[in-house]
Amino acid sequence: MTDINKYFDRFNLFLFLSIITLSPLLSTWKVHYRGSILVSLPLLALVIIFIRSIKRKNIQFSYIYLFSFLFLLLYMISSVFSPEKELSIVWFSYTLSWISIYTLANSFKDKKNSVIKYFLLPVFLVIIYSLWQFFIIFPETIKYFNENPELLNNLTTQITNPRLYGTFQYSNSLAAFFILSTGIIWQTAVSLFKNPLNLKNIKNKNSIFFFFLIFINLFVSILIWLTSSRAGVIVWILETLLLSALVLKKYNKIILALTLFSIIGSSLSFIISRDQSSSGGFESITARDISIGNTYSGKIGTFKGSLAMTAKHPFLGTGPGTFSHNYSRFRPENQHDLPSSAHNILLEISSTAGLPAALVFTLLLIMILFSLRLHPVILISSSAFLFHSMVDWNFKNIGLAFIFFSITGLYSNFKFLKFKKIVLFNFITTLSLLFTLFLLFVTIRSGMGGFNFINADSEFRYNYYDSSRILFQRAIIINPYRAEYYFKAAFVQKEFDTVLKYFKKASDLAPDWYEPYYHLSKVSFLLGDSVNGILYLHKAQELFPNSEEIRTLSDSL
Repeated sequence: MTDINKYFDRFNLFLFLSIITLSPLLSTWKVHYRGSILVSLPLLALVIIFIRSIKRKNIQFSYIYLFSFLFLLLYMISSVFSPEKELSIVWFSYTLSWISIYTLANSFKDKKNSVIKYFLLPVFLVIIYSLWQFFIIFPETIKYFNENPELLNNLTTQITNPRLYGTFQYSNSLAAFFILSTGIIWQTAVSLFKNPLNLKNIKNKNSIFFFFLIFINLFVSILIWLTSSRAGVIVWILETLLLSALVLKKYNKIILALTLFSIIGSSLSFIISRDQSSSGGFESITARDISIGNTYSGKIGTFKGSLAMTAKHPFLGTGPGTFSHNYSRFRPENQHDLPSSAHNILLEISSTAGLPAALVFTLLLIMILFSLRLHPVILISSSAFLFHSMVDWNFKNIGLAFIFFSITGLYSNFKFLKFKKIVLFNFITTLSLLFTLFLLFVTIRSGMGGFNFINADSEFRYNYYDSSRILFQRAIIINPYRAEYYFKAAFVQKEFDTVLKYFKKASDLAPDWYEPYYHLSKVSFLLGDSVNGILYLHKAQELFPNSEEIRTLSDSL
């Protein structure tokens, strides 16, 4: 049995290191599409944890896990009552993976001084890719489209005025990653003092590694400014100041060095961004528009709409993962965009899973932060990340969420209460194991369907309709419960009957999503079926009362 446990430990360590490495590099993979493959890794680790729990003689209990269970229970109840059950179950699996990673990381806390160094690998790789993107990809892209302006269409500001986003989909997400990376770098540097740091002897391994940390810290300080994320830069400055002030007294040499190079990096970033912005069209943080009107139409309007969603669905929310399909009903008249998230982790959870789930999750985060009190660097870095999550829902990004729970789990210190196992515990554990296996199946299926869907959508964008049609059909065969698959597939069908069938199926799977009804109305009018066209149009207006395109269609009748 001891040998089996060793194999389990090694396999879980392999999974943990794989999650740390892959999740930041594949952060453009969305949770409900290809990202489900990444979500399956911590679920697989959870399966092993449950198997080992059945063999244990005692039960280990912690209040953090009690609140985790309550939060997951509320999230699962919301998923059960969600009109888009399959999508919500995938998002429940993703949320469960947070706790799984936290538990997995905590099992290696005795090796944290060694494991923390491994986190530098994805940080280093993200830095390398970001530098390549900023100095090679962006200039060549801008040059190409400046020489061929007829190809720009509606992408002018995105292509000729880019913001650094690295391996992430958005620049704000990259800034959040650098906030976490700063804590990782500084904590790794502090852990070097477990062995004497001898800067005079350059051959000392710790000294060489220390200079490597300064090198990484310098580039983090440069690149975070190049993201042009105002919230991210402000939070990073506060984080750096707090780290310098609270840790300086004990680790004066290393903190002074890191602080100095943070200042140098910040200064260099202004020079780089100024030169590149003037010659290459990059968007500088100092040049970004901060008018109240634009701000309101963005995040402030989103906060207001999210509160309206919460007020309408206070207990169960609209269903995990369904924010983008439901927000149109609550969008303020002053707002002009349709965000895919609430840009605030607590508002996102309260609007999609209900106020009770948001309250329990808040208490869970407080307990996690309290468990970090013996490690001030990680505490400050994690708090800064959560503070930034109040204006950007960082947890929607797989790489950010997984790194956050990996770091906090690795450094959390809390007491376990031990009890003798009862027969009922094995029964509950077995049920949990079977349920996790079911979730593992759902997430893998979602990921496989997501790969085909993304490829089909890419083919569609390049007007390869035949290949796109085949790939959409594969995605539907693999996962026939996803509304987006039918909705997008409708646009490449050859016969109107099939188009209507696919739009109708999308509306059945996502009854609160306005877009299928809007297109059903257009196709019905095109076929001369004005009765159904009017019915679908009224339904679309009900779900999106402030839509200009729906109003235009209605006025044209």
